[in-house]
Amino acid sequence: MPDVDPTIGEILHLAHHAAGDPNLWDEVMVRLRAHLNAPLIAFIDHNFVTHQGEISHSAGIDERFRALYRGRFSGKNVWLNVERRFMPGETFTGAELVPNWELVRTEFYRDWLRPLHAFHCLIGITFGCAEEVRGLVALRPLDEPGFDAEDKHELTSLLRRIHCACELSADFAATRRKVDVLSDVLQALSEAILIVDGECHPVFLNRAAERLLADDDHLNLVHGMLAAASSHETSQLRRLVAEAAGCACGGMVRSNGELAITCPSGGRPLVLQIKSIPHSAVDRSGRHKHVAAVFVGTTEMTEAARQLYEFYHLTPAEARLAALIVSGYSLHAAASKLHISKNTARTHMKRIYDKTEMHRQVDLVRLVANGAMPPH
Repeated sequence: MPDVDPTIGEILHLAHHAAGDPNLWDEVMVRLRAHLNAPLIAFIDHNFVTHQGEISHSAGIDERFRALYRGRFSGKNVWLNVERRFMPGETFTGAELVPNWELVRTEFYRDWLRPLHAFHCLIGITFGCAEEVRGLVALRPLDEPGFDAEDKHELTSLLRRIHCACELSADFAATRRKVDVLSDVLQALSEAILIVDGECHPVFLNRAAERLLADDDHLNLVHGMLAAASSHETSQLRRLVAEAAGCACGGMVRSNGELAITCPSGGRPLVLQIKSIPHSAVDRSGRHKHVAAVFVGTTEMTEAARQLYEFYHLTPAEARLAALIVSGYSLHAAASKLHISKNTARTHMKRIYDKTEMHRQVDLVRLVANGAMPPH
């Protein structure tokens, strides 16, 4: 295998790091500009369907001209708006795509290239399909020599070597966009959502969750860990989170749970739904952490359900079912109203009977009707 030019080696090394840190592409572009002897250089994305595009990274082209390209001139780029299928690894001079005499008559040249003191062009394709193309574009002024066969060979060789870094960068950029979109959606929700590790350390909080913790009424952070107002509820919360994250079972079995959190100031209790997440979070050191999602909602309980929940330590789901049963619903009708299966409803009822020490539905009705609740 032939030795790699030390300059190329530095560019390759920097480009692979830039795949994970897009800020490094600016330095890559500076190195490429020097290597290709081109005062202006840019990565350009172009969509053949919309005839729009943008400059993702560049050297020698300031933000004003990049904005002009994105807003007005991408659709007028005569080098890319040609009847040609561009394939990855191909290189072209501008004159091979559009004759120079035709270029100088265009608005693209007159109002964008000429003010940049750009004329000669060399394009290398890093990605191409029927809908879009991505390429590395090098530009020289009119009074300098145009790009020749040796320049094309140098760019072709360079593209082969940085192809992997360019693909990685595009994949990472697409993933970051998806993450940004999902993050924006979560931030827009009025429901508080928390992602926590198995020890209740927050990994992600949406804005509603941040406000909830700032109120310090139902939930707060104690030594960086999620905690409720009472030690009993805190213990329950951390146990459910550990089970959902798989930590309580050596990471082998994960389960979901539900817990109501009381408010010391007398406000409405909150219902926390703790859900397992099949994917782990990874910190900057590369360590994986099992995590769980905590969805926060307010309770919608009748007085009967509230009494059963408070006095018999029913779960919120059990309390809601018990309240419907004592108000006259059949088990099937109550399950339908709560959008749960009959098997789930039967499981809830068994636990309700165990906790209230009742054995029949009529006994449960009589318990609530007579107000025969045990003292606090």
